[in-house]
Order: sequence, then structure tokens, then C-alpha cells
Amino acid sequence: MDTAAVRALFSDYSPTLTRTAAELEAALHRHGYTGPLSDWLSMLRAGGLREPRRGVFGAPWKPTEYSETTGNYSEESDNKRNTIGIEPAPASEAAPPELLANNSNETAITDPVSVVLEPPQFSYFRGGIRSATPYAAITPRQLWEMIQGPMFASATAQLRQVPAGSDARAERKKLLDYVTPAGTFAPTRANGNLVAPSGLLVLDFDHLSDVGTARTALLADPLLSPALVVLFTSPGGEGLKAILEADPTASHLDNFRVLSGYLLGSYGPELQPDPSGKDVARACFVCHDDDAWLSPRFAG
Repeated sequence: MDTAAVRALFSDYSPTLTRTAAELEAALHRHGYTGPLSDWLSMLRAGGLREPRRGVFGAPWKPTEYSETTGNYSEESDNKRNTIGIEPAPASEAAPPELLANNSNETAITDPVSVVLEPPQFSYFRGGIRSATPYAAITPRQLWEMIQGPMFASATAQLRQVPAGSDARAERKKLLDYVTPAGTFAPTRANGNLVAPSGLLVLDFDHLSDVGTARTALLADPLLSPALVVLFTSPGGEGLKAILEADPTASHLDNFRVLSGYLLGSYGPELQPDPSGKDVARACFVCHDDDAWLSPRFAG
């Protein structure tokens, strides 16, 4: 495949539009290139195709203004979206290690390829689902450290001792701390209270027949694995929670629909996320998982 062929793939798109991996694979097939996208990635990159940090593919990066309607943003609005600080709420137990109390960030990002980007942040809530006021803003690595560490080990073990499907387990689950991977919220968690989008979303896979097989499939998927950020077993032990980077030019709902459609086409109904993930304020309960996975890109 030569440069002209790469240009042909984008001939019917505007210069600033990015594509999901599934769309790009379909475009390859329309132009007569058979086989999975993974077979063509090296040649596409050699031809100038950009593969940005957030797991989508497209033409040369160009910033756009922040949209209150879609919740998308560019680095031109970073100062605006990062000026809100979230003060920790009072808590009787010890605070989690090294949590950030605000979202301040003075870094100006001009080149997403050569400049190390600041990690995304999202709200962390303590005291269970009835606590709607954010406690702090945390990063994917901080979340992973809490999941892998001893902080939630006791609560997770107690939850799993309660019969699955029972009201008692449902009530105990509601007492767990949680995060909103899509971003930071203030003054409370609500779809209309998004302060700063993180560029992430969470997919909940419930009642899996084989958690280990599903985990392996997600980590090995050539199109999804580059976008995976955190992957861990759900509180009940019968599902998975996957936090992924999404297309920053699309709305949260559109990203969720694209990912759900790809999973349905690739794995069928056995690996379909909970439809409630379409909400930008979707809560993701935190639990203990010794084998929680963190993308190496966020380990530093």
C-alpha cells in the first residue's frame, strides 16, 4: 500500500475527521484490501496515517473549541476546564494515598506525538452510591493502585460471601466507593454536571460465563487493546469493568454505541456491555483485584 492508497482511504472524509478502527477496516475492504486491520497497520502508518493516543485513527491533528453540547474539548480550552478544584469531603477513615485535590494543570500541549500528555482525571466518590459529592480527582494509575492494594480487599471479600442476585448483595454493593471515568463532576454527580471530560468511558460486562476468557479476549483484541486503560474484575467476581480511551471528537453516547456495535459484531451477545454505560455520569464501583491491569502508557 502506497501513500496514494492511504489518501484514497480518506478521500470521502473531511481532513479533520478521525475514524474508529472498525470504520478504517471497513474502508480498507471497500478499497479492495482484504484481511483484518492489524495486517495493514504498519503500511498505513508508513503512509502517514495518524494513530493518536486515544485509540482512534485520522488525519493530522487539529484542535477544536470546547463544546458544551457534546462535552468534547481541545487543548485550547484546557485552562478553562482545569480551573475547577474539588475539595475532599470529610471522611472518618484514612484518605486513599496520594489523591489529587484539584485538576489544576499549567501544561500547554501542542504536539500530541512528541509531548508527554498529562494523564486524564476523573472524580472519585467515597461512602457509596448515595454519596453524590466528589471526594477528589484521581488518575487511572491511582485507581489501579487502589484496586490492586489492600484498601478494598475486605469489602470485596464480604460482598462475594453474600449470595449472588440477592437483595443483600445489591445493598452491600451500593456501599462501595466509586468513580466516574468519563470525567470530573461538580457540585454533584449528574449528567449535566460534567466539569472536565477525561476522554474515557467505562464498559461493564456482567454475568460472564468465563471471566478469564473474556479478559484475555479484550487484552488481545487488535482494535480495542490499544485503547484499554484499566481492566479489572467487577465487585461480584462475575464480570469485568473496562475503562477505555474514546474518540475525543465524538460524544460520549456515540463512542459507547460504536464500541457496543463492534463488540456485538466481533463476539456476539456473550460480550456486550451494560447499556447504562451510555450515560456520561455512569458510576463505576471500585473493588479489589490482585490481577487488575493498567496500560503501560499510564504506569509512569
